[in-house]
Amino acid sequence: ARILAGKNPVGEYCASNSLEDTLARGLRYLWKPRATLQMEIPLYRAIAVAAGKPLSQADWNYDGKSKRSPALLRALRPNFLGHEELFWLAGSVRSYLSSRCHLQAWIEAVRLKVALRLYEREHGGLPSDLTALVPGFLPAVPADPYDGQPFRYSQAGIKVWSIGADLVDQGGSAV
Repeated sequence: ARILAGKNPVGEYCASNSLEDTLARGLRYLWKPRATLQMEIPLYRAIAVAAGKPLSQADWNYDGKSKRSPALLRALRPNFLGHEELFWLAGSVRSYLSSRCHLQAWIEAVRLKVALRLYEREHGGLPSDLTALVPGFLPAVPADPYDGQPFRYSQAGIKVWSIGADLVDQGGSAV
C-alpha cells in the first residue's frame, strides 16, 4: 500500500542513509577481521607443525573442498570473505607443501645418484643397499620427504626413488 501511495520503503531507507554507510554495514557483515584471525590461528599452527614433517605425517585438516556449500549460500553467511580467504590460503599452503616435497625429493635423488657414482668409481661396483654410502659418501641415507622412510634403491640401472605424493611405491623410474 505504501508503494502504491508513492512511498517506497526501500527508497526511504536508502535516502536516509548514505551509500557509504550502507556499504560499510555490508562490508562489516562480509568481512570480520577478528573472527577471520581466530579461524586462521589453527591453520598457522598446522602449517608450523606440517612444515617439519614428511607429507604423509602432516596432519592436514584444511582441505575443505568437499565441505564447501554452494556459492550463493556461502556468500550469504557472515564473514563470507574471511571464510573464502581461509579456504584459498589453506589450498595454497597445501600446494606449497606438496611442491616442497617434490623439489626436496629431486634434490635428494640427485645427491644419492652422485654418491652412488662416486662409490662405483671407488669400489668398482654399486653397493647392495644405500647404507653402504654412509659415512664415506653421505652423512646419512636421505629420508623420503613424502613418508619419512629411506629412499628406495635398485642396483639395476642405478635407480633411486621416492614414493611420491600418492604414497604408493610403484618401483620408481630411471632418473
